[in-house]
Amino acid sequence: MIYKSTKKNKFGGDTWHVKLDSLFHIFISSTNKNSFLVEIKEFRWISYKTRKSYISDKDLEPTVMESFDEIQNYLNGTGKYHWSDIQKENKLSEVIPIIRDYQKSQIKVGRTKKDESFEKKYAVERTKVAAALDVEPDLPKTTYASNRINTADAFNVEADFPETGTKKPQLDDSKVIQIIRGVSIDKNIVNLTTSQMIVEKYGEPDATVNHNNFSYELNYKNLGLSFFYKQNDPVQLIYLMMATGQKRCETDTGLIFDRSLTMEKVISDYGMGDVRATDDSDEAKMVFPGIMFYAKKIELINLEADEISVQKIAILEF
Repeated sequence: MIYKSTKKNKFGGDTWHVKLDSLFHIFISSTNKNSFLVEIKEFRWISYKTRKSYISDKDLEPTVMESFDEIQNYLNGTGKYHWSDIQKENKLSEVIPIIRDYQKSQIKVGRTKKDESFEKKYAVERTKVAAALDVEPDLPKTTYASNRINTADAFNVEADFPETGTKKPQLDDSKVIQIIRGVSIDKNIVNLTTSQMIVEKYGEPDATVNHNNFSYELNYKNLGLSFFYKQNDPVQLIYLMMATGQKRCETDTGLIFDRSLTMEKVISDYGMGDVRATDDSDEAKMVFPGIMFYAKKIELINLEADEISVQKIAILEF
């Protein structure tokens, strides 16, 4: 698995995260000196331990290939692990095509690189949404590439966008809400669905919560669903969606979320994620690309995985 972080690193550049398995990861961060910082890390329950780091002056693809050689040498040198040439080549065969496709889509625009094809397609979709709402489109400011419609098609999801002015019924108790990581909850596609579409589908929210003047949350308590949009977005695209388990949910891997889901089952399906917690919250979360699982902080940090109940599941764009 490889993905590019949506957040800029400490150098102001992009970071690629290569996950070899649940323990060993490679982080490749572009720097402000036309080089890459390569870090080989081992996940140790709630944090990463850096096993090796170095600077590469090569381009991205040869840097990735070199990092695989380095982690193979490290693993085989420990005496505890063995990573064969065949295993390495198989993993490279998954990663390199993604790197090449990404590089082909990039063009230089000033000091940044942009995926031109994605920007054009995404701009068209946002312009359509903006036209329907009679507002100016807030065209993409991000530089990472992921065509939302194509992603939804790949998962055989059809965007459930209501017609203007129609009132959608509430969810019935027998319905199972589908959660697809990085794509959708209940057929609401992240970064294509707007707040107006949500209200037309589910009615007025039980509460609208202001989160530190950064985002608004449309909270549907009885449905166990919440939808977040940024306050500075005139189109009000939903960038984060959350399920809290009041209604039975199922992930694209087959996990059933109905308050009986434990972190042991999550780790069995997804591997070990990145555990994050803050001092001002009683919650912590285990983060994977496109999906996050929330639990009580004291449980997630201190107890065994089979004893930790999942309280919420959130999805965001890959």
